[in-house]
Amino acid sequence: MVREKIGKEIRVEEIKTQTLECVLDEFLPPNQTIDILNIDAEGYDLEVLKSNNWEKYKPRFVVVEDYYHGKDLKDTLDSEKFQFFLKSGYRLVSFTCISYIFSRV
Repeated sequence: MVREKIGKEIRVEEIKTQTLECVLDEFLPPNQTIDILNIDAEGYDLEVLKSNNWEKYKPRFVVVEDYYHGKDLKDTLDSEKFQFFLKSGYRLVSFTCISYIFSRV
């Protein structure tokens, strides 16, 4: 749902969404591998990641935005997003100011 403020009016629009698996099913050519998958879903990154079939689609690298790395390394390592990747067979190989870079093990 998108809310757009125009003056004092608020317009609400319904937006059709799809799982990452459905998008890949529809647009990824047969037998095409994914070298790098970059996820930037404005705060919904974990939901997008959870919507993939990680047995079917296994990108070599995944870059995922995370503005909140935590106040220290322990917070980052304990984060739900970080733990999701560990359970999905990935390991953290690098990070930028706002993104994690994971590699398939």
